[in-house]
Amino acid sequence: TNDANGLEGPVKLYVGSLHVNITEDDIRAIFEPFGPLDFVHLQKEPKSGRSKGYAFVQFSNSGDGNKAIAQLHGLEVVGQQIKVAIANSKGREVGAGQGSAVENMDPEGDGGLKLNAQSRAALMAKLAGGSQAASVGQVGAAAAVAPSAPAKTKSKRDRALEQPVDASIQFDQGLLGPASPIPTECILLKNMFDPAGETDEGWDKEIGEDVKLECERKFGPVSHIFVDKLSKGFTYLMFKDLEGGTMAKEALHGRWFAGRKIVCDYQFKPMYERHFGL
Repeated sequence: TNDANGLEGPVKLYVGSLHVNITEDDIRAIFEPFGPLDFVHLQKEPKSGRSKGYAFVQFSNSGDGNKAIAQLHGLEVVGQQIKVAIANSKGREVGAGQGSAVENMDPEGDGGLKLNAQSRAALMAKLAGGSQAASVGQVGAAAAVAPSAPAKTKSKRDRALEQPVDASIQFDQGLLGPASPIPTECILLKNMFDPAGETDEGWDKEIGEDVKLECERKFGPVSHIFVDKLSKGFTYLMFKDLEGGTMAKEALHGRWFAGRKIVCDYQFKPMYERHFGL
């Protein structure tokens, strides 16, 4: 039964405003962490096979679907804010306006707080370990750089050393697809190095050792690290616990490293383990 009140049973969700390049695997990776899925159906044009920009996702348990709505509706996926709501029998979202189904949703199914746009943003900021609505866990590299404390006046030399972030990096999903909208043990550090400027033999291993040593010293044990030397400075890390991943994300996102501004995203743990054979 498609029930928005947290009752047991499957629930079918409408997912709209999807980028045309998003695949069913991408959608599954975004929704699967909230609970078992019965199916993911991306709607396509019959002749061209091009995405119509919306899909249907069915959870085996309506409570899991409710939580997915509360946390994913309005999040940015490849530069577009997606719409997530209960699907009606005609295959569209329930309610006349965007978010109408979500704003009346009890995500816990127990009569708790009903989320509107503001409280939903606060929830996501809390899940992401931050206090700013602007730092809500946006999907993909479109994650915004969290505000930092006022910086001291920098010298001309310091400003010359600081290289701006290539805008394309913030939309590059890397090897594992979309970023996780909720904290995990796995993170992706972007813009850590410029492969064109690295010529020494084994430079990628050296960077990996340095990053692992520094992260373990500050955030806790690291169980895996991979430096993608063919990327735009991408380094993948898996911490042994969620606390380590969360601390690293909070500390490293938006920080400067060797004159380069770091972008940090959470990664889906199942995708991480599957890709690296862990």
